[in-house]
Amino acid sequence: MTILPAFTLQAQDVSITNISTAKTDGMVTVAFDVDFGRLSLRSSQAYVMTPLLVSKDSTRNMLLPSFAIVGANRYEMNRRRAEFRDADVKYYNTAIKYRKNGDDTLQHYYAEKYFEEWMYGAHVKLMRERIVCGDCVKDLKLVHLGSLEEKPEPVVAKIERPDLFMMAPEETEKKRLIRKDAYLNFQLGKAAIIPSFMNNEEELAKIYNSIDSILGDKDYRINMIRLIGYASPEGRYTVNTRISESRAVALKKHLDFKYNIGPDKIKATSVAENWDGLVEWLKSSSIAHATDIIGIIHNVSDEDRRELEIRRRYPSVYNELLTKVYPKLRKVEYQIDYAVIPFSVEEGKQKIWVEPDKMNAYEMYQVAVSYGLGSKEYNQILLMMPILYPNDKAAVNNAVLVAYDTKDYATMYKYLRQLELMK
Repeated sequence: MTILPAFTLQAQDVSITNISTAKTDGMVTVAFDVDFGRLSLRSSQAYVMTPLLVSKDSTRNMLLPSFAIVGANRYEMNRRRAEFRDADVKYYNTAIKYRKNGDDTLQHYYAEKYFEEWMYGAHVKLMRERIVCGDCVKDLKLVHLGSLEEKPEPVVAKIERPDLFMMAPEETEKKRLIRKDAYLNFQLGKAAIIPSFMNNEEELAKIYNSIDSILGDKDYRINMIRLIGYASPEGRYTVNTRISESRAVALKKHLDFKYNIGPDKIKATSVAENWDGLVEWLKSSSIAHATDIIGIIHNVSDEDRRELEIRRRYPSVYNELLTKVYPKLRKVEYQIDYAVIPFSVEEGKQKIWVEPDKMNAYEMYQVAVSYGLGSKEYNQILLMMPILYPNDKAAVNNAVLVAYDTKDYATMYKYLRQLELMK
């Protein structure tokens, strides 16, 4: 609230005293006294005052009701026009008839408006106009009456700093892997890889693309390529053991010849018959007797007798499995174990903003510290770390503290809950 009881504004023979501008109970009020005893007006003239609210940034404003001192002729003319609802009547919210040397020259002005958010810190000014003839208006200089209160700072409950301290994550090897399936085809009873045979060209391309994506990036290093050959369950178990093993070895030789990465970097193993793959398919299918067939697989330990039992009990279902499902069980599962090379702090500064997934939590922490504790980059990196490494306790712990220091309490509580689950 602004109250200026002893302040007097002298303007064009008008004195303005006892000024108050206030915000109370959701309303803005403006009040002052006007003494126009020394004002000289002709009977056709008027002196108009209109308070104006102007926002602190000058982007919004609002007019308050006007107050006018009106010469005798203009006053009577406006009164008569108003009686006939003449649209051209100059409207004043309050109009006082001017009488020279009258005893009513001291008048009180009061107006109020509902308060709006933009009015915090607003300035209250007084617009003045002198109507000298007809509709001829002379604008007079704005007078500053006062200002409304500034927006108060929100009262925020004090939040205690978590009883934690910064932790450096452990330095670990940046291991990665790619695991996929390829469905290669072989000539009957043979294990040689023939790229042009059936759809082999397309299936080999999948394997090549996976390996090339690693060899083509200087930040990656292949540790091991693991091949697991699977045969489908039909036929003798001993034959399927030999076939699955020889075909996995054939693929190993093929890849070693193509890439020359060393036979010790490619490991070939085999699963004679892919019963696990068949059970997985049966569980998600609607084929007849699926549950009964799963029971046979689990309860009959001898692989050859297991297959005979399924074929004997459910011949039509067996034939459907043989043609539609068993070809999908003959596959090579390939897994490429690789690692990302370690980065120095300077290298990490380049990687962290474009390829942060190539860094481990330890490297990210070292880069963050190099920018300086509390710096913008330091905070950004430490808040990035638990997103990439949600299971790293140090990363989550440090994010709690940065969120507190930056007053991001929602994030702080989120990571505190996550940290609690990691205990």
